[in-house]
Amino acid sequence: MLYGLRPDYSRVNDYVIEMLSHVGLTSCTYAAGGRLRFASSSPEIKVKITLGSCVPLGPMTVLGAAGCDVYIDGEFIGVYGPSDFGVTEYEFSFENKGTEIQINLPIAAQVLDTKVECDDIRPAKDYTIKKPVVFYGSSITNGIAASRPGNTYPAILSRRLDCDYHNFGMAGSCRGEVRFAEYICENHDMSMLLIGYDHNALNVEELEERHERFFKTVRKYHPELPVLIMSKPDLFNDHVNNSLRRDVIYRTYSNAQREGDKNVYFLDGAWMYNKPIPDMTADGLHPTDETFERFADILEPIIRRLINA
Repeated sequence: MLYGLRPDYSRVNDYVIEMLSHVGLTSCTYAAGGRLRFASSSPEIKVKITLGSCVPLGPMTVLGAAGCDVYIDGEFIGVYGPSDFGVTEYEFSFENKGTEIQINLPIAAQVLDTKVECDDIRPAKDYTIKKPVVFYGSSITNGIAASRPGNTYPAILSRRLDCDYHNFGMAGSCRGEVRFAEYICENHDMSMLLIGYDHNALNVEELEERHERFFKTVRKYHPELPVLIMSKPDLFNDHVNNSLRRDVIYRTYSNAQREGDKNVYFLDGAWMYNKPIPDMTADGLHPTDETFERFADILEPIIRRLINA
């Protein structure tokens, strides 16, 4: 019933959390990408969510940070959450007129436990694409500033492609660590990997030191895995610096191609924004729901081709 997370509702194990704690432990514990999926004919379904933490975060509302949204047979039916930040337990119920239920867990809060009550509960229908698409990135990948969990771009893509996925987007915490690459590869049989973490790199020098090394670590485990490398979308926030970052990322791609890699791809993130940055973001950095939809529009045909969906 639980997808996208470990059985304890964490995204990574204690070793990775300890490794990342120097740059921001909190985002490592977020339940972004977690889903409860099951089938039921019960006319009413009750849910209880227990949170470990729920604090204000940038432009996010309490529903955006700590709420759950519900889909029945692929259709959105509602979003539910705590009454305020700091509330660590909430309950909700909804009418069920379908069969396949998906409850997306909070974007920016730690989940300690979930309880579902209904007359009958059965395993959910399998995803068409069972091997997960894995996203490794920054707070943008995490979904910060989305109004609810189902509006992050990995969640949108999962619904469109009917694929399992893991969201390893972490605000300030993913910086191309070799051990994180090893963790992903040792614990996930992926259909593809998307790397887009350069927002988290402290500077161009750190990005240059780590980016290609991260990619090569993945290649040691998965020589033929489709890997899509993406640069940050807000190129024009700091054109000179961000162009240098994009050059580093492109070199990872071009070096791999020169060495004969036939399954590495590059996407210039600047294509994600087709309006001035203030019109595409909630705070000058994090995309709005509409912009996340655009991310999905651009990425969907690329990912379909890479995984033959």
